[in-house]
Amino acid sequence: SKYTEQVVLIYDGDTAGQNATKRAIPILEKAGLQVKVLQLQDAKDPDEFIKTQGAQKFAALISGSINHIDYRLDEVKRKYNTDIDNERVTCVNEMLLILADLSNKVEIEIYIDKISKMLNVSNESLSAELSSVKKRLYKARENKNKKEELEKYKTGFMRVSELASKSTALDKEVKSVHALGV
Repeated sequence: SKYTEQVVLIYDGDTAGQNATKRAIPILEKAGLQVKVLQLQDAKDPDEFIKTQGAQKFAALISGSINHIDYRLDEVKRKYNTDIDNERVTCVNEMLLILADLSNKVEIEIYIDKISKMLNVSNESLSAELSSVKKRLYKARENKNKKEELEKYKTGFMRVSELASKSTALDKEVKSVHALGV
């Protein structure tokens, strides 16, 4: 970005704030920004926090903000009781979907290790499953692109057919006008 390389998203912890955070992360990433997240616990918004706690405490909070991947992984973990095996499997799968969009191998390895420790699953299993997830996502995106191309073709074909029928009708009209001697 032209003005900064890093953005800290600050939203309150309610559902609306969490949803807004989830929507903002990919938009900011596409803009080439490093995204961190700070969840306010003791105030409804930054303004209230600064008024009640002061700017220095707010600056300290910002310096303690977490990477958006860590934030998203924590959000997923909170949704599940990972002491129950099938919920832990679902949690792992959801976390791997987050990692599937990463391309930096070192970054992937770091997060695989974090998930491994967090959920007591081997790095090898996580890496193998991540590979499978990436393949499935690639195929799904490829199929989606093929469907979109087919729809574009169909739409284009329908427009051409529509234009052709209008052209035929216009030709008939012109011929009937010529037949009348006009």
